[in-house]
Amino acid sequence: MKHNIEKISELLVPSKKFSGDRIYYFEEIESTNSWLLAQNKTPDQTPVRIDGRICLAERQTSGKGRRGKSWIAPASSSVLISIGWGLQESSSQGLSLISGLAVVQSLHELGVTGVKLKWPNDVIADGKKLGGILVEISGLDCVIGVGINVSIPPSFDRQIDQPWTDLYSLGCQVDRDQLVAAIALNHERFLSRYMLTGFASFATRWNALHVYQNQVIEVVSAGDQWSGSALGVDESGALLVECSGSIRRVIGGEVSIRAKTALTENDDKMS
Repeated sequence: MKHNIEKISELLVPSKKFSGDRIYYFEEIESTNSWLLAQNKTPDQTPVRIDGRICLAERQTSGKGRRGKSWIAPASSSVLISIGWGLQESSSQGLSLISGLAVVQSLHELGVTGVKLKWPNDVIADGKKLGGILVEISGLDCVIGVGINVSIPPSFDRQIDQPWTDLYSLGCQVDRDQLVAAIALNHERFLSRYMLTGFASFATRWNALHVYQNQVIEVVSAGDQWSGSALGVDESGALLVECSGSIRRVIGGEVSIRAKTALTENDDKMS
């Protein structure tokens, strides 16, 4: 069943940021993130703020993931949403982690429990990928793309190169329109606080949801590969890993982490 924009609009009434007339809905689009980012300039290159706009789609033909990966999902089987947010400075420090917290809160409100987060941008349930996040910035405009698997046909399993799950497999019958509204409202709630306090006030909460907390992980970056014990994130959102008696800070970029016992690399992917 396709999204009901009128229903979503009604659910967004409590918001001071988002509204139904600022939802841009497509049955098919290349990428919700790319489309929304492209709206921040007019044809004559005049800047236009995309703060408070939402791009929603049933299907993406070129869904984007972190590190050049793709997001694969058939039509109307996921929640594919990109949220525009205005920044005070051109920095994304900790933003994907804040988004993860907002997503987990949204799922919890709809009865989905046991959801964890994998640094920096994966949503995990039952040890498998349930969804992902992609943050992109243009000037002072930020676009946060969120993809959540709702009911993916088993036939798509061969197209996804890592362990994955969806809400249906978890026994959760979630209304996609309610989930869209919850994601928007909780991003407004969490990001408004983030703009005032930065990431520091969220670190403890994020670490409580960290799927690899105090576990041995492997870190792969620019041809370098090493292992250590994941200690969680610091006040800036960097991942702290204890290695050979010292603590190393892992920051964003071309970095992938995985459980030490994994046989294959579970690359991060996002909407």
